[in-house]
Amino acid sequence: MRREDANRLKVPLIFTEFGACFAGQECYVEINNSMDAFESQLASWAYWQYKGYGDFTTTGGAAEGMFADDGLPQQLKLKAITRTYVHAYKGTPKSSWFSTETGSYLTKFNYNHNITADTELYMNTDLWYKQGFKLTMAYAANG
Repeated sequence: MRREDANRLKVPLIFTEFGACFAGQECYVEINNSMDAFESQLASWAYWQYKGYGDFTTTGGAAEGMFADDGLPQQLKLKAITRTYVHAYKGTPKSSWFSTETGSYLTKFNYNHNITADTELYMNTDLWYKQGFKLTMAYAANG
């Protein structure tokens, strides 16, 4: 529904202020589900770095933020939001998909030879590809 609204209004689709959940597996699943939904719609997103200030509007404390009490990132949250993606296409993106189980990534786009810049892929090799990776590209003449 939001993608249809964005298309109708000719505006980008971006999701913000998500991810303020307590550390643990349930939070990891919640963030992954959100990220999967955003990605399926080719939507941009901004993770909300929740920080408690001790007032009545921020009662969750540090556990809902990205960082633990020792100042280090909560690893499951970091893993949930650190995904491989293309941040510059030499064309128009059609789909994007990342697996938080395997680190596999697949994207499809309509190539535009008139664009002079290259397609640029972001990969966090420290988190997802410590053993290396295999990059495969294919060209399909009709889509």
